Amino acid sequence: MKRLFVFLLFLIVAAGVLVALLPYFLSMDVVRNKVSEQLTMWTGRDVQLTGPATLKVFPNISIDISGISIANEPRFGDSPIIAMDGIRGRVQLLPLLSGQIQVDSFELVRPRIELVVDSDGQANWQLSGSSTESTDASPDGAGISPSIELGLLVIKDGILRYRNLQDGQVFEVTSLNAEINWPSTSSPLDASGSLVWQGEMIKFEGLFGDPVSFINNGSSTTTLAIASSPMRATISGLASMTTDLAVNGNLNLDVPSVRGLARWFGTDVPSGPGFGQLIIQSGITAGGDKIALSEAQIEFDGNAAEGAVTFVAGEDRPYVQATLALANLDLNPYLEAGADSGSGGASGPNWNVERFDLGGLGELDADIGLSASDIDLGVYDIGAGAVTIGLKNSRITVELAEVGAYGGQLNGNIVVNARGARPSMTAKINASEVDLGAVLDDVAENGRVTGVTNLAIDLASSGSNEKEIVANLSGNGSLQITNGRIIGIDLAGALSGLQRRDFASLVVGTGGETQFEFIEASFTVENGIATVQNLTTQGPAFAANGAGSVDLPAQTLDLKVRASLLNQTGSPEDQLGTPLFEIPLNVTGPWASPRVRPDAAGFIQGNERVQETVRSVGDAVRSGDLDAARDAVEEAIDGGKGDVRSLLDGLLNRNQAE
Repeated sequence: MKRLFVFLLFLIVAAGVLVALLPYFLSMDVVRNKVSEQLTMWTGRDVQLTGPATLKVFPNISIDISGISIANEPRFGDSPIIAMDGIRGRVQLLPLLSGQIQVDSFELVRPRIELVVDSDGQANWQLSGSSTESTDASPDGAGISPSIELGLLVIKDGILRYRNLQDGQVFEVTSLNAEINWPSTSSPLDASGSLVWQGEMIKFEGLFGDPVSFINNGSSTTTLAIASSPMRATISGLASMTTDLAVNGNLNLDVPSVRGLARWFGTDVPSGPGFGQLIIQSGITAGGDKIALSEAQIEFDGNAAEGAVTFVAGEDRPYVQATLALANLDLNPYLEAGADSGSGGASGPNWNVERFDLGGLGELDADIGLSASDIDLGVYDIGAGAVTIGLKNSRITVELAEVGAYGGQLNGNIVVNARGARPSMTAKINASEVDLGAVLDDVAENGRVTGVTNLAIDLASSGSNEKEIVANLSGNGSLQITNGRIIGIDLAGALSGLQRRDFASLVVGTGGETQFEFIEASFTVENGIATVQNLTTQGPAFAANGAGSVDLPAQTLDLKVRASLLNQTGSPEDQLGTPLFEIPLNVTGPWASPRVRPDAAGFIQGNERVQETVRSVGDAVRSGDLDAARDAVEEAIDGGKGDVRSLLDGLLNRNQAE
């Protein structure tokens, strides 16, 4: 046993002495040539070693060579595809003792990698003389043979630049640190490491089942995982690399902020609400400038959707095409309350003068189809429906198809054009069976008119804020409201009061309401002023018709209405629903609290008996016969001409009230 121990100790000491003396017996020129030959055999490119080679035996046997470059193909010029400060190779001891150099691992020190796609679409990383079907290296050493034993490749502080001369795409990766474990060209390759792109560190892990095929314009099963602050993603499937990376497989993506991700990719997205977390699980087909997601499960700002999405990186702006179905579409993250600035009407909310920020419309083009079982728009009552969004060069079109709203439906389209210095818009909307009172409560915070509403509008405008849009509004429309109420105006009560000569009943707006069976009107709009035509309404106790205008910027009314009190008793016989009393009225003032007053001029123009009395009084006054004028008035009053009495009493009452 003692002899065996002494023998082993002798071997250890001898091996140590031999290793220590290796630098004195091994030619460094031979080492440099062997390393150059092996790199040339791996890459199929000329390899130049300009610096000296040194052999180190502690802590591992390694060879350091400085000044290394790997040549490009001639068509790509004289600059190398890879240049590095140095390379360190850890070699195996026993082959080294016999004059053979077998490298366990390489460490590339500060490599600078230049990847180029020329104007013909040829890539400089495709290895000359190699084939995806080759099994042996070519006689001249070009190409990669699956029989080559490799090992571990370590990259320290590298830089990678990519230039595509076809589309002008350029990017640069710095601080590249990686460990690439590739035992042989016939085995899978796995890699891990980190890099910096656009100021963010990205950690990565990858596995290639057939890296030789991938490098030489073929394909390989691939799994790639990346993690950074802007995003985390895993892609698995079949990958290929020709002029660009192409992938067909599955995607898992988690983006904390879409706005932050877009800015990382160089798109200036304005600040605002929404565009937060995005989670995608889907199939993916990607290549060149196109990414297509199929059978996608998407969560975006709390909305869950299913469908397909295609993304194309265009020359001017990216393009997105999507067809998505949602159980619930929550639009609250994208709502931003407007400021109560500027001046408006006499009462009610002011029109907003804060300038529209439509810069985001120019950041991409899109065709998006959405269908939802429910649409949540804050306080607004929106139900199921389909919405199609088309966005092209800062012009957006929104098509509404059977969108549920306030118990009814909306159909039509809205177009906003932000291409010029002054945005413009059009709206062609048909609303059917909508609860008007609920709409006014939510939109104007004043549901003074209720009823089931059908509305058709065709409007256009331009402006930089809400107030300008309202002031420049033009177009036309029609309105029908059934089975509703006008709160604050008791028209039937006012007419009954007039019949009793109770003119105080016309002071309305502080209470009461008017029940009606229908209101119908058509209107045109020009420069914010709506001209109302063919206004008709009828209730259980009244009927009215009229016309006038609505000043939308000032939020005021100016309507002339002829109202009739209807017979509700049926006495005399067969007179139920016939007019008992008629009077012209002026409806004026803020639309939130309008005033209703008798229209004296209209009363005279519409009543022959009143006109007769006025003419008699006028003739008497002009002739100087004041007694005759007095007699005409007294006869009109005492003779039962109630219309004249109503006129005089009304004028007197109005003057007293004012």
